Amino acid sequence: MPAVDISTPPAPTASARVAQVVYPVPKTAMHAGANTVTVRITNSRADGGFVGTPDMMYVQAGQARTTLAGTWKYRVERANNTGAIYSRPGELAAHVAFTAAGGPAGAAGASLPAVATTPDVTLQLSIVPEQLKWATTDLTVNAGQLVEITIVNPDQMPHNFVLGAVGSLEQVGGAADRLSTSPTAAAQNYVPDVSQVVFASKLIPSGQSVTFQFRAPTDAGQYPYMCTYPGHWRLMNGILTVLPAGARGRGGAPAPAGPTPAAPAPATGTGRGGATGAGS
Repeated sequence: MPAVDISTPPAPTASARVAQVVYPVPKTAMHAGANTVTVRITNSRADGGFVGTPDMMYVQAGQARTTLAGTWKYRVERANNTGAIYSRPGELAAHVAFTAAGGPAGAAGASLPAVATTPDVTLQLSIVPEQLKWATTDLTVNAGQLVEITIVNPDQMPHNFVLGAVGSLEQVGGAADRLSTSPTAAAQNYVPDVSQVVFASKLIPSGQSVTFQFRAPTDAGQYPYMCTYPGHWRLMNGILTVLPAGARGRGGAPAPAGPTPAAPAPATGTGRGGATGAGS
């Protein structure tokens, strides 16, 4: 269908993930037969696409509503916290063609060389079993460092790792409390969609550990980290001290002995940075 400029919904609020967002499409933009509607969105969680399960999305004409349950497709075109992904002419077209050919799982992906990202600093963090506490509540890094952190969970409950902006413990924690009543909370790994979230991991199951990377903030300060699984953040929190660039960071204390967890598994998290994606 030809490109048609439609009305843009109001800017999402702090509770955007639990609020309904409606994109009106004028009937003059549709035609008989199959139609393709593309929505360009900006997602500050940097994961692109829409948030929520497919059955929550629908097209409505008058009182008739058609669910869009099924496979959703999107691509991240630009992430503000990493610079432009497509900075040179032809890169976006090449990526689209690569994706159409099967992406990393296709023949073209099999020929790509493995790329290892070496972190500037490596940290370890463990959870004290049955106490809702981090074994270490004081971590230190330098501004802008690529941080690799391994989190061990010997507890009987799942936990996540959420890094907030300076002074945001109460705001992020309060947003997590409100999110816990939403039907989408588990799908969001209990991470509230608020601007104060700098980085967040997925849930770490009991008896397992994960290793992930994130870029430390460029501004020095004390950044709270916490678990936002329902009811945990008030007890389960600590401080990541970010020193000015070039200062000497010291990381955290070694994790205490505990039950032997499963082997670490690579995991990804979402970082604040603003990603532009297209959903279909």
